[in-house]
Amino acid sequence: TWDVGDRSPCELYSNSTIAMNADTGAIDWYYQYLPCDDWDQDFVQERTLIDTVVNPDPEAVRWINPALAGTAEERKVVVVLGEPGGLFVNDRETGEFLWADPFPFESTERFVISDVDVETGTTYINMDLVAREEGDQFIICGHNVKGWWSWSYSPVTGMLYVPINRSCLNQTTNSRTISGASPRFTIPDPGIGPDGDLTEVRAIDISTGREVWRYSQRAPNAGTTLATAGNVVFFGDSNRRFRAFDAETGDVLWETILGSQISGYPVSYAVDGRQYITVPVGGVGNRLQTYAPEMEAPVGSNMLVTFTLP
Repeated sequence: TWDVGDRSPCELYSNSTIAMNADTGAIDWYYQYLPCDDWDQDFVQERTLIDTVVNPDPEAVRWINPALAGTAEERKVVVVLGEPGGLFVNDRETGEFLWADPFPFESTERFVISDVDVETGTTYINMDLVAREEGDQFIICGHNVKGWWSWSYSPVTGMLYVPINRSCLNQTTNSRTISGASPRFTIPDPGIGPDGDLTEVRAIDISTGREVWRYSQRAPNAGTTLATAGNVVFFGDSNRRFRAFDAETGDVLWETILGSQISGYPVSYAVDGRQYITVPVGGVGNRLQTYAPEMEAPVGSNMLVTFTLP
């Protein structure tokens, strides 16, 4: 994109949540997270609907609607995390902006959103990362922080369990006369050492925005978390490890090695009163090759693996 603006609305309804009347199709409200997207950093992931007390902690959350001060009321909210990162919480009945954070980053220097007007919810893009001339090169953090892999929410703990990649985008601008994508490469976060951890699972208290616990590992991620009513969180990674965590503390309770990379959604279900966990395995090897080439795991070998609980 050339000659972009700097704030919402821009490229109307892109990278937005739109609430529509199911009977008439009329738009009740919309909220745009990333206007004028110059980087293909989509906010198209799942919208999670939660009923929670909204009481964001200013020490944990960067942008907070001042109307929330001293209220701590239960609200019906919609929660979104974009591909580049960026955690947003809105009232799902009205679309009102409640709070947001450049999660999982502390700085917005390389983040695509530079600021949010906390009174109106208007988002501003980072103009320092917008291409102006052919050959402009930028390191944009993050990229593929979030993808097809999903987080999970537990109403028992009130926490979101968020699997993320610590990855960024190295992008160089093409001539505007050339069709197709510009040269762009996914790279590890420059703040990570050569043997550093590339993936994290973070437990976030959705009422306050505080991080409760974090699990870090070298192996990249394309897997999903599954939170259960028994206070267990399941998660699988590209290095074939399938683990169960204590939902309250993040302690690893159990793990096993499967036959291929885990890039799908584990599910929990019961048959004749007995509970099962099934996880699809198999997939591509590009994440290991890109982020951690020293690791090797089979490509393909697609199968469903099922466990039963005692």
